[in-house]
Amino acid sequence: MSLVASAGRIESHDIEEFNQIASPWQVQMRQMSAGHFRSETEFLNINNIMLYRERANKESMITGGAPDGLFMIGGTLTPSNHIDWCGTTPSTQCLAFAAPNAEVDFILPDGSYHWVLLIPEHLFLTHLDKEIPITGQIQSFRHLQVRHELGRMLPNLVNSLIDKYLVRSDLLTNEQECQILISQLTETIRKIVQNLLTDNDICGTRHVRRLAVRNAVNYLIEHSEALVTIPALARASGASQRTLEMAFRENLDMTPLAYLVRDRLNNVHQALSKVEPGAINVTEVGLKYGFSDLGRFATKYKQLFGELPSTTLSHKPVKNRICFLDTFASSKLIQ
Repeated sequence: MSLVASAGRIESHDIEEFNQIASPWQVQMRQMSAGHFRSETEFLNINNIMLYRERANKESMITGGAPDGLFMIGGTLTPSNHIDWCGTTPSTQCLAFAAPNAEVDFILPDGSYHWVLLIPEHLFLTHLDKEIPITGQIQSFRHLQVRHELGRMLPNLVNSLIDKYLVRSDLLTNEQECQILISQLTETIRKIVQNLLTDNDICGTRHVRRLAVRNAVNYLIEHSEALVTIPALARASGASQRTLEMAFRENLDMTPLAYLVRDRLNNVHQALSKVEPGAINVTEVGLKYGFSDLGRFATKYKQLFGELPSTTLSHKPVKNRICFLDTFASSKLIQ
């Protein structure tokens, strides 16, 4: 049997670097709170079972799709710092969950610290008892209700294994060590999928206003180069302007207009981050995304990202950035 194993740490110093790191997640990230963005991800990959814990200093909103071919289970490592996962706050009894390619949206607050377990689809489904009534519904779940002790066991396991193998990555070249680790992870996964509670809807179902926000955010991503108006955004969301206003205040603590400005600033930041200095100028990018008052634009940009747009443009773009997907392809291969 061939074994693939690796452990390591990935850092980002910008929201765009964070976007690049996220693969195989199929998501778009938007920085929501002001200041220089920083993140750190510590991971362990063993035969494509991926465990990681991640912290970020600034609030970000993430929308898109879960990884292809992988089930995801996760939760917070700082209970007082609430993560919004598809409309619900994960806890030891209500874990974040997504099936492969599932549509997700979540908000990581300032100072977020969370854990994630990515499980190959075949391994997850192998342990899912076909007699359990929820089996056919699992693809639509965004949360898993589990017993409290199991919900506590998972983050403890993630922490202990990552701590161990970050310090002793040399152990991952030992086939016997890896087999023990795989057995431990497989047993944990078995306990998860065979002890699900059947009333998972108790974790919360998507509210109509939450869906309106998701529709609006996705519409802006799909039409990033268009100067979308609030009436057009309301039509795309399937809600009235009044309902959309209420929905944004309820879910994001801001108005649709404030989000629209923040979204455009993120688009500018993304454009400036991806080109070589001198290839474009700040003025044309600002105008492209609807900022006609360049003085106010520069001020708002600096408030959000902690630097002037000209400073972002002066940085050389980061190329070939390591991401989670690389750890699957370039891990140590043990025959």
